[in-house]
Amino acid sequence: MKQQTLVPADRHSPAPTAAFTQPQLLRVSDNVYSATGYAISNVLYVITGRSVVVIDTTESMTAAGASFHEFRKLCPLPVSYIIYTHFHGDHIRGARAFHEPSTRVIAQRRLPEEVAYVARMLPYRKRVTALQFGFGLKIERRGVTLVEERQSGYIPPDILFDEEYRFREGDLNFELYHTQGETVDHLMVWIPEEGALFPGDLYYSRFPMLSNPMRPDRPVLAWAESLERMRTFHPRHLVPSHSNPVSGMAEVDLVLTNYARAIRYVHDQTIERINQGLTLEEIRAQVKLPEELSSLPYLREGYGTVAWSVNGVFRQNTGWYGFNPADLNPCSGKDLREALIEAASGEAPLVKRARRALREGRHQLALELADTVLGARPRNLGAQAIRLRALRRLAAASQNGVEQNIYRTAAKEALATFGLPASEPPKATKINYSGAWVRPARESVVRGESYSPPAGAPVDRQMMERTAAVVNRWYDERMFAEWAEKGYAGSDFHNLGYWTDQTRTRKAACENLMETLLAFLPDKSGNVLDVACGKGATTRYLLKYYTAANITGINISEKQLRRCRLNAPDCKFLRMNATGMTFENATFDQLICVEAAHHFAGRETFLKEAHRVLRTGGRLVLSDMLPPAQRRATGALCPQQRFMNPLEYRDLYFQAGFQHVEVVDATRECILGLRSYMIRSLRDRWLKGSIDLPTFRAKRNEVFRKEDIRAYYVLVCARKGDLR
Repeated sequence: MKQQTLVPADRHSPAPTAAFTQPQLLRVSDNVYSATGYAISNVLYVITGRSVVVIDTTESMTAAGASFHEFRKLCPLPVSYIIYTHFHGDHIRGARAFHEPSTRVIAQRRLPEEVAYVARMLPYRKRVTALQFGFGLKIERRGVTLVEERQSGYIPPDILFDEEYRFREGDLNFELYHTQGETVDHLMVWIPEEGALFPGDLYYSRFPMLSNPMRPDRPVLAWAESLERMRTFHPRHLVPSHSNPVSGMAEVDLVLTNYARAIRYVHDQTIERINQGLTLEEIRAQVKLPEELSSLPYLREGYGTVAWSVNGVFRQNTGWYGFNPADLNPCSGKDLREALIEAASGEAPLVKRARRALREGRHQLALELADTVLGARPRNLGAQAIRLRALRRLAAASQNGVEQNIYRTAAKEALATFGLPASEPPKATKINYSGAWVRPARESVVRGESYSPPAGAPVDRQMMERTAAVVNRWYDERMFAEWAEKGYAGSDFHNLGYWTDQTRTRKAACENLMETLLAFLPDKSGNVLDVACGKGATTRYLLKYYTAANITGINISEKQLRRCRLNAPDCKFLRMNATGMTFENATFDQLICVEAAHHFAGRETFLKEAHRVLRTGGRLVLSDMLPPAQRRATGALCPQQRFMNPLEYRDLYFQAGFQHVEVVDATRECILGLRSYMIRSLRDRWLKGSIDLPTFRAKRNEVFRKEDIRAYYVLVCARKGDLR
């Protein structure tokens, strides 16, 4: 990184709202440096001749440390003082990166009170910070952002002062003055020998955030007075804590003058109209900066806005009652929205009008009309779509970083819930899986418990063969269908998969499921049997951990086995029924069965077979689906499926001889995860125009009618033999 010298009159410096610019260490004068671009706030270094004074520390110890490392190439002197210009986290959280045992921290007297207030309001403040700085968005989509770092390097002040504090360090005198504006504890730093004034957050190269939509009111008039006070020092350098410094006495004076003028103008014009009896809505519409101010690059509304400032001044100087009796004791918003819909003879006319507003480019009107409908009819698809489009268009049209984050975050949240029903479809009482049941290795089977297999068990050979034939035909048709090849991206997987917040495709979900199951196997040595191996994608995945010579796959479909031999040509594949395996006893070290056991004609028979062919110490890992309620055994796809409680399901494994069993509920990640993906895919197709609204609704309802989404999905690891 190269050290750069500041050019005078740098009015076109990057805004404090943009994503971080290229980090650089700017030389303001022989002894003053500004480290910009490391975080949203700058670190300001002053070399005194015998030490370094640091003014503001950014929101991140990582960013602070990086800037300090660069500064250390120029100056090895110790840090004698750290000065906080105010309590905001982006000025105090990096302090530990500079602090030494002899370093003293200085702040205005009210800073500890403000820090304590933040702690009291921490849940709300975290929510506001995440929204204001777009933490829920990809970083390239954020209009303004912070470095996200959990650990705070804040160090409480050693020195607190009220209105003024002076000290001499080395060759320089430091004068600190209480200057309210951004906060009530704000201070400025003046170094006469350098002609350098450090305004903290009272100046940066955008219109100031005089009133934050989500934070307490700020002393607007005091802000202007503080700027006017700064002019009296006739500084040669203005070194702010956001954006680049400004140099040149005339230029600095002009910047401070215009900044103070803009603030006073908004304040005074708002007060004048309050006294005229105008409403807040009327005042917002009338108060605009004059052209000679609004055209200045450092007064563009990229961070604060004039309208938000009007709100703040109005709120500071009036009560919540706006002299309209209808607002004194308003009815509930829901009642009003219901009445409007009733008066319009239903929500359709309001949706139609909102759609017209979108076409006309009146995006705010479209948003408010859509919200009116959704306030009473939250699942109206037309209103949902209009609201989503309006939010996106408002974000695209905005030049303000905070506005962009708010609109884009709302659009992201709207997209996540788009098209979902108001409540889950009716289903049987949910099995309350607590997560996992593990029987200790030496715990014996409880002999006193009664256990009865389902009627008709054990399943006879004729039933097994009939089921195998039905499953064969059904799966051969589905697994080789065009939609399956396309939906699984030609990967030859064919299961529900395991879905996380980051999973975007069926193929990735299926790979997640394999990883989750294989995590049950701490030692992936020896040989492994892939039971009901499908088209060989699961077998191929096993090659990541096992050699081909140690992998065997079995399936009842010759058509699927032919594909298996293409996917994993060096592995061994056999046509064999899982409920009647022909292997010798104790043949395998591990068995894996992905989402197939619920199709077997006798799950109990399969478990006994699995136990038989495993060596002592071997593990069976599988994913399985359980019905939500009793289902008749039809002999079709899912024979003998019946409702089982968690203990009963676990005991199937104990009855088969397994000594250590874990059952983990993965319904949310697998069944509900796939359902959400399917709904999102349908929604995206509708929004892109590839399907119409009736088709979207019909297909969405199909998804919710599927019997599988009412089932329970479990992951199981069962071990043969003691764990000693």
